[in-house]
Amino acid sequence: MYDIVYNRKVENSLTSVFDKSIHLVTRNKNFPTEKRNLNFIFTDEKIWNDFWNLYYEKTPYILLHLVEVATAIFEKYLDIDIEIAELHRYIRSLKIILALSGEENKELENIFEFIFSSDNLSMVCEECRKAYEFNTIFVKELKEDYLYTCQRCGLIERLGQYFMCDELLSNKRKILIDNSNDENWKLV
Repeated sequence: MYDIVYNRKVENSLTSVFDKSIHLVTRNKNFPTEKRNLNFIFTDEKIWNDFWNLYYEKTPYILLHLVEVATAIFEKYLDIDIEIAELHRYIRSLKIILALSGEENKELENIFEFIFSSDNLSMVCEECRKAYEFNTIFVKELKEDYLYTCQRCGLIERLGQYFMCDELLSNKRKILIDNSNDENWKLV
């Protein structure tokens, strides 16, 4: 993450764009201002395209990292079972790799199909209480989306959803913020 965003020694970190956007002239050897130019003042189509390509290349990794951090906080705060959290992380990671690879990867697809074979996993519909049949169509739906449909009753469920009872949620500590004093906010 450091190399993607902050590392000044890496030529294609976002710092190159940040520095060029706030300084008229940059002297860093990895991304100096071109002679007789000012950063982002005399920009041509190529410079803008390079900027947008870099931005769209890096942003997904930052967002994925944020999702993992937020999910870890959620799982820790609600005491999610470690095995369930691990399975969810494996599925997320595998789906991310499949999505970002941009090409067919038979080995990864085989791993995905192994995880979701009926010999290794069983899932029951929350509505009709029938077991899901892990046929080709169902596994494809799981692989390509985070939503999946019960083949029997049509209920749409979310892959990676955490099921917990209201009692568990009500027993957890509530976080309240007292902001009655603008200068001294505090947790209650």
